[in-house]
Amino acid sequence: MASSVIDIAVGGPEDAMRVMGALSSAVVSKPSEYSNSSAQTQYIERENIVRASLWDDIRFVSAVMEMVITMIGSRSEI
Repeated sequence: MASSVIDIAVGGPEDAMRVMGALSSAVVSKPSEYSNSSAQTQYIERENIVRASLWDDIRFVSAVMEMVITMIGSRSEI
């Protein structure tokens, strides 16, 4: 098992909701081999970050982090 807490810079509430939705979708649609996955997200408005806590096999945590890297890389400057 592995766990990780990551802070993702966002541009505001709308961006935060998009990021949180994507993280939630990743957990819901995960492959069956990741049966005990868990993710919690929190938007910290005063800091403009989404804090995500992930728990599962290290492969799942790594896959979600790769997804976050892709999301951050595909959006314009915040």
